[in-house]
Amino acid sequence: MNEGIRPRAYMGIVYFILVMIVMIFTFGPLQLAWGAWGAALCELVLLFLAVVPVLLFRWDVREVFRVRIPPLRQVFGALLLWLGGYIFSFTAAAVLIYFFPESMGDVSEEMVDIFTSVPFAARLLIIAVLPAVCEEALHRGFIFHTFKNAGKWTTVIAMGIIFGLFHLHPLRFVATAILGAVLTYIMLETRNLLLPILVHFVNNALSVILTVDATPGGETVALPLASLGILLLPAVVAPFLLMGGSRLLLAKEERRARPVSKAVWATAIITAVVVAITGFTLIVQGVMDLLDEMELVFETTFAQEINRDTPGQELDFTVEEAGTYVLDLSIQSAQGVLTQVVISSVNGQEVYSTTVREVSGQNNIELAAGTYAVKVSFITESQEPLPVSVEIVIFKSLPIG
Repeated sequence: MNEGIRPRAYMGIVYFILVMIVMIFTFGPLQLAWGAWGAALCELVLLFLAVVPVLLFRWDVREVFRVRIPPLRQVFGALLLWLGGYIFSFTAAAVLIYFFPESMGDVSEEMVDIFTSVPFAARLLIIAVLPAVCEEALHRGFIFHTFKNAGKWTTVIAMGIIFGLFHLHPLRFVATAILGAVLTYIMLETRNLLLPILVHFVNNALSVILTVDATPGGETVALPLASLGILLLPAVVAPFLLMGGSRLLLAKEERRARPVSKAVWATAIITAVVVAITGFTLIVQGVMDLLDEMELVFETTFAQEINRDTPGQELDFTVEEAGTYVLDLSIQSAQGVLTQVVISSVNGQEVYSTTVREVSGQNNIELAAGTYAVKVSFITESQEPLPVSVEIVIFKSLPIG
C-alpha cells in the first residue's frame, strides 16, 4: 500500500474532535430546520467527512473501507456479539432509568418527536440505513484505520469511548460506548466493514421497530428496585454470548490456534455470578421495600360455628393518613349462611358493605383519617351450628410508579 501519510491514532482523535465541532454547530440547526430529513442530511455529511481525509492523505480507499461478502458463520458471530453487547447496554439503560427517570424520558421523547413525523420506511432509512453506512465509514473506516498500529484492546476501548462521545448525550454514553466497542472488535477480527454496518443496522432497526407506535410526550415512570433487579438478570448470559460470537468470527484453524483461555472463562463466569447475585439481591430488597410500604392498619381472622342466635362482631381501627387502602377479604360460609361485612366511620358513614356466602379478593377503598368500625354479622335460619371462616386485612395501597 502506497500511503502519503502514515496513519497515527492521534490523527483519528484530532479529526474526531473536529467532526464533533462541526456536529455541535451545524447538525442541531439542520435537524431543527428540517426535522428527520435534516438528520438524514447530517448522516451524509458524516460520510463526506469520512471519505475526504482518506483522499487527502492518499490512503488506499479499498484498504480503509474494506468491504466483502462475509461467510454466514461470521454473520451469526457478529449478531451474537451484538446481542451480548445489547443486553449489557440494556442493563446500563435500566440502571440509568432507575436513577434518572425523567432525564431518560427526555432523551426518548426528543428522538420520538423528531422521527414520528415521517413514514416507517423513511424512518428506517434515516435511523437505521444511513447511520449504519455513514457512521461506520467514519468510525470503523477512517478513525479505525488511524489506530492500525495501536494495541487490540486499546483500540476497542478507545473507539468505544469515541463512539459514546459521538452521540452527544451523557445518559446515552454507556450504551453507545458498549455498542462502539463491540463494532470495533468485530472490525478488528474480520477486517470487513460490512459486518459492523450490518450490526449497526440491526441495532438501529430494532429501535425503529420498537417505536412504531410511540407517541411524543409519553410519560416515563420511575423504575422500582425489584424491577431493576429483574432487568439485570438477562445480563447473566451476555458474557457467554460475547464469547460465542467472538469464536464464530474466527475460521476453524484460527479457533484451534487461539483457544479460549482460562482467564476469559473465569472473567465470564465471575461476571455472570456477580450480575446474578446483584439482580437477585435487588429483587429481594425491592420486595422487602414494597412490603414495608404496605402499612397494615387492620387485620382479623376467625373461624367458628354459628347459628341464627350467634351475635355479630364489631372491631375498631384507626387510620392515621387519608388515602387509598386495600381491603383483602376472604369469606367461606356453609350452605344456608350469609356473612355480612360493613365498614363505617364513627359518624355512621358507610365505606364498604357486602353480604355473601363466599368471596375472596381485594378492593380499593378511600379512607379519611379517623376511626372506623368493622361489623361482621351472620344471616341464617339454621339452629344447627354451621362453619364460617372470615379473614379481613386492610393495608395502605402501594404507590404506583
